[in-house]
Amino acid sequence: MRFALTAFVLVFGAFPLFADYNQALNLYKQGKYQESLKAVADALEVSKDADPAAPNYQLRYLASNNHRKLGNFVPAIQHLERCMAIKPKSVDPIIDIAFLMIDTGK
Repeated sequence: MRFALTAFVLVFGAFPLFADYNQALNLYKQGKYQESLKAVADALEVSKDADPAAPNYQLRYLASNNHRKLGNFVPAIQHLERCMAIKPKSVDPIIDIAFLMIDTGK
């Protein structure tokens, strides 16, 4: 019973955090990149980068895509590097950095 209650709190307690991500994602899908970045900045708690329950990986990944769309390649790469630190086994940030390097001709 204790496990079920803990799981419930962990799952449903995380929804407000991911609600901010969903708002930022919707703005991104509408092409409102600056507004999406603002929503990401409001939701992102840098001190929780190491917390696997925090949405920081998703927020940073979205921030990198916003920056890429705006032509801000350095901040895009910085967010992807932080994603690599958060989830070292994920290849997605590495692939995106490679595409950014191609986009910038490096």
